[in-house]
Amino acid sequence: MSCPTIFLDFDDVLHPADYLDFHTINGELVLVSDARFCWADDLWHLISEFDCHLVIHSSWRNSYTLDQLRSQLPTALGKRVVGFTVGENRHQSILAYVQKTQVKSYIILDDAADEFPRECVELLLCKDNMGISSPEIQKKMTQFLKKFCQHAV
Repeated sequence: MSCPTIFLDFDDVLHPADYLDFHTINGELVLVSDARFCWADDLWHLISEFDCHLVIHSSWRNSYTLDQLRSQLPTALGKRVVGFTVGENRHQSILAYVQKTQVKSYIILDDAADEFPRECVELLLCKDNMGISSPEIQKKMTQFLKKFCQHAV
């Protein structure tokens, strides 16, 4: 696989970790808002004109099949998902995927610094309540895409 790859976490990357908001109304717990994947369009706007793959390394991969993961995302993003990593340790599972599929260039979008070694230059550490919507993260993503990806046809 020679296509540049983006390893993608969901929580605090594509939406806040607390994306579901419940309130007690008349003694019942009621869902009042669902911000799931509220920043997915930000990612799409960054990658839409570039030829790149998405690989899920979110903990969601432990609860959903690949097709279910794809269907959680907006259609255009879901079509870019080519797989997910396997294993408990995020960094090791990404390295195993890179080795197995012979990915040449990749970047990691995640919010959990403690899951990666300090010297992991591929990691773009997303901040709580900003995720991929952060201008700093978007700038670094754009630099990666322009350097390693061809424009999509």
